[in-house]
Amino acid sequence: MNSKSQHYSGHRIRIKERFLKSQQGSFSERELLEMMLFLSIPRKDVKPTAKLLISSFRNIAGIVNASRDKLSLNKDITKSTIINILRLKEVLDRILHGQIIQK
Repeated sequence: MNSKSQHYSGHRIRIKERFLKSQQGSFSERELLEMMLFLSIPRKDVKPTAKLLISSFRNIAGIVNASRDKLSLNKDITKSTIINILRLKEVLDRILHGQIIQK
């Protein structure tokens, strides 16, 4: 295992552990996005992809609300990542819809 791959796996472990110990709201949008990207981008440094998404769409809300077409314009955004983002949007829409119905 080279030092670069050790860095990536160590980073994932560290960020997950820090998240479990952190106060709600204490993580940056980039760090939260990195953790989301862990699901769709295995064994690769996701920090550059997280930075690219935030620079392209401003924040997590912009990313989640981006169209499939806009997300796929960048060759660094994989199909798996697009599916992960669209899945999150669907979950959030259902939660919000449920909250509106209850009120």
